[in-house]
Amino acid sequence: MNKEFPNASDSFKKLNPHLFGVVQFHPEISEQKKLGTLDGATSRQQASGYRVAGNRPLLRITLVGFRRRILDDDNFSGGCKGIRDAIARWLGLDDNQKIIEWEYSQVKTNGRQGTAVRIEKL
Repeated sequence: MNKEFPNASDSFKKLNPHLFGVVQFHPEISEQKKLGTLDGATSRQQASGYRVAGNRPLLRITLVGFRRRILDDDNFSGGCKGIRDAIARWLGLDDNQKIIEWEYSQVKTNGRQGTAVRIEKL
């Protein structure tokens, strides 16, 4: 139990695994898919439970930056490297694997700045 948050809910613990040592996220995959052969898959892909279907991505991860000043596309995507690496690590994958399709966009705001992350199963 974390001493700083003794009354933390399960959802708060899942959102903050670094504070509570909650187990790594694993997507819901049927046992049949887990047992199938994974042609061309790395052992890390096999361990993560993702099934590789040729070169088709299985996940789309969109990073949306809310900024007071819009950056060049290459600067924004480069600035998201740490987030991208952390998300891939959280999923148990490398960020350069073809099963992930990465998208980037920006929104100019006068409000709070930050980056929103959307993960979609394709």
